[in-house]
Amino acid sequence: MPGLVAVFFVLAADIPKTPQFFFGAGVGWAHAGSQDFPSCCGTGSGPDGLALSLEAQIEYGRFFAAASLVFAQNLTTEPGMVTGRLGVYLLNATFSPYLAAGAGFLRETLLDGDAPPNAIEASGAAVLAEAGLSGPRSWRAGRVNAYFQVLQPLFDDPASPGHTPPSTKTCLLTGIRLFY
Repeated sequence: MPGLVAVFFVLAADIPKTPQFFFGAGVGWAHAGSQDFPSCCGTGSGPDGLALSLEAQIEYGRFFAAASLVFAQNLTTEPGMVTGRLGVYLLNATFSPYLAAGAGFLRETLLDGDAPPNAIEASGAAVLAEAGLSGPRSWRAGRVNAYFQVLQPLFDDPASPGHTPPSTKTCLLTGIRLFY
C-alpha cells in the first residue's frame, strides 16, 4: 500500500505552468536502411553509428517546441540533420510519454550499386515523427528524454551518371537527451 501512495504522488506532481527553457545534449544511435543492390557481398546496411546532438527546448504545460542539431559518426563533421518539432506530453505527470512531429534538413551519405560502391551525398527536407518518455518534469533544473525518432526524406534520389543510383532511405534515431 505505501508503494501505491508513493506512485500516486509521483504521478500527481505539480508540473510548472510557466514557460521553461532548456538546453542540452544527446547521445544515441543512427541507422539508415540498406540499399537494394544485388552484389557478391550482399546488400549491406546503410550508414549506422553513434549520433551526438545539441538540443534546445521550450515547454509550456503539456506542450513543447524543440530543435536539434545532430552529428553522426558515419558522416563528416557537417551536421547530419537539423530539425524542429512540436510535441505534447500525454500525461500531466512527473514522468510522461510524449509524441512529437516536425520537419528539418537531412543529409545522407548513400552507396551506389557499383563494386566497390561510390559514396554519394543527398540532402534536403525531411519530415519526422518522435515518441519518447520524459522526466522528471516537476524539476525546473532539467530533465532526461529517452526517444525514438523516424525521419523520412522528401528529396529525390541523387543522380549517379553511368552508375546504378542509390535510393534515399528513412533514417531512424534512438537515444537519450539531457536538458538543463
